[in-house]
Amino acid sequence: MALKLGKLCGNGPDLWIRLQARWDLEKVGRERRAEIDAVPTLAVE
Repeated sequence: MALKLGKLCGNGPDLWIRLQARWDLEKVGRERRAEIDAVPTLAVE
């Protein structure tokens, strides 16, 4: 689909792939917020 949209709009598939990846990450982040928040962050020393 990204190839077709990129061709149609004249801007290539990269933009559409990045937009889809961002959307997917945002969606999963909302759906699994509690699970993600439960993961500790490592401290850098």
